[in-house]
Amino acid sequence: MKAFIAIIFILLSINCYAQVNNVVQLQSGIDKQLFLDPNKFDGLASISSQLPLEMREFAYNNGQKSDAVGGLLLNIFLPGFGIGNYVIGDTSGGTLNLLGFLASAITLALGSSLTEPGIPPIIRQISTLGMVVSGIGGAGAAFFVIRGWISPFIYQNMYNENLKKLLLPEQQKLTHSANEFELPVLSISF
Repeated sequence: MKAFIAIIFILLSINCYAQVNNVVQLQSGIDKQLFLDPNKFDGLASISSQLPLEMREFAYNNGQKSDAVGGLLLNIFLPGFGIGNYVIGDTSGGTLNLLGFLASAITLALGSSLTEPGIPPIIRQISTLGMVVSGIGGAGAAFFVIRGWISPFIYQNMYNENLKKLLLPEQQKLTHSANEFELPVLSISF
């Protein structure tokens, strides 16, 4: 009888260790945002599928991003630099915003230098080119400022959808049904 109890105790200990190890691996993958990488998603999904639904729901509820408004405010008060994206964890979006805004600002400055007052009328074509280049730079800068206002929400949505797909695949709904793109038909009968 003692041997039977010892074997059950050992088997329960091994099962508990395996479950704790799965939780640790899954939490590490979530913390490092590995589930956003399509090459690493399947490995994390197989670990996730071994955990009870309650644990996965708890991980999803605690792991969701909800700080897009903070990223928006930082991008409003420090426009163009993508600092709000970096704060919420979107390093690629922040880098894109920063580099795009800097390139636009350099283009704007270059165009402005070509439109300096006092250019002789002989080189008026250069002045026109400068205005075009300035316009392109200004439009690019405006684009990246506005992009900085929108991108924290896009990143938050993408992050939460991928986290839900990882932890709660049974709760995923079909994104496109056959009738989704059909226009409603008004039918009147007499």
